[in-house]
Amino acid sequence: MVYPELLISRLVAEELDDNECLVVSGCERFNNYSGYGGSFRWTGDKVDCTAPDDTGHLARQVRV
Repeated sequence: MVYPELLISRLVAEELDDNECLVVSGCERFNNYSGYGGSFRWTGDKVDCTAPDDTGHLARQVRV
């Protein structure tokens, strides 16, 4: 899992319509990987150097 905290978002977010998306802010990336599907491989730990925003959270948004 690249962003494991997104698993929790699946538990607490309501079902979305086809024209909606969930935006999660402040996600931290923990893993590096290569490939996709059957060729997916974990390639090591990721040290996330993304700068924090004004609130102290990582300045990143992921749309689920």
